[in-house]
Amino acid sequence: MKSTILSVILFSALSVTSCSEDHFVGDPEKNWAATTECFTPTDENGYNTYWQPAIGRVGDPMPFYDQKEGNFKVLYLQEFDNNDAWCFHPIYGVSTTDGANYQGMGEVLETGKSKDELDAAIGTGCAVYNDNDGLYYIYYTGHTSREVVMRATSPDFKTWTKDKAWVLRGADHGYSDSDFRDPQVFQDDNGLWHMIIASNLMFAEYTSSNLRDWEYAGQFSCMIWDRMLECPDIFKMGDWWYMVYSEAFRSDWSRKVKYMMARSLD
Repeated sequence: MKSTILSVILFSALSVTSCSEDHFVGDPEKNWAATTECFTPTDENGYNTYWQPAIGRVGDPMPFYDQKEGNFKVLYLQEFDNNDAWCFHPIYGVSTTDGANYQGMGEVLETGKSKDELDAAIGTGCAVYNDNDGLYYIYYTGHTSREVVMRATSPDFKTWTKDKAWVLRGADHGYSDSDFRDPQVFQDDNGLWHMIIASNLMFAEYTSSNLRDWEYAGQFSCMIWDRMLECPDIFKMGDWWYMVYSEAFRSDWSRKVKYMMARSLD
């Protein structure tokens, strides 16, 4: 049942869009009320309820099932027409129990305050909950002229503390300094945590037993294509493991979302 609900939520999250081409201009500091818009879909099998911020636009939805609160949260990068030149794309969020009715959560994780901070701009990441320490974790991309992976923790998904003493740099393990992003964290069947990070033509893999101390584990998958691969998402449904990812940048004609499936992570 949970897998079915998750599939619905994932579809809804990936379908996050606006009903209008109008672009809103807004102050990121403004305390705005989120909205839900309904319209008639063109796809006969589509959903007729979509989330749209009252101001700005949604980027890179990051769905997360919150087992502690028993609901789904969809984090996203908040886009404004008047983004700061250096500090942009804070993480905002919505929550839902049915994939049709959404409650705005406002800003979840703020950006850095200056262009000198590693997360002056924020890129895609993911949220997970750790039963062992009772903390939520957000692993996310810190973006300046370079990209790194960073994290923040919270006991209640409301007040977040950035762990500024911890950072993953691609160059430390032979990966790109400028393309090292989109961390996705998941647990395998034995409880080991895995983190997959997109870097140029491959995915870097790290593992952890506690969600805090990470060891480099090599390349998760050796790609043969000449394209940047982004936003990996790995999960198990039934007896199969799935990896969904996006191809981008180098060959516009083949820019697609693709997936692989396997009986085991090996």
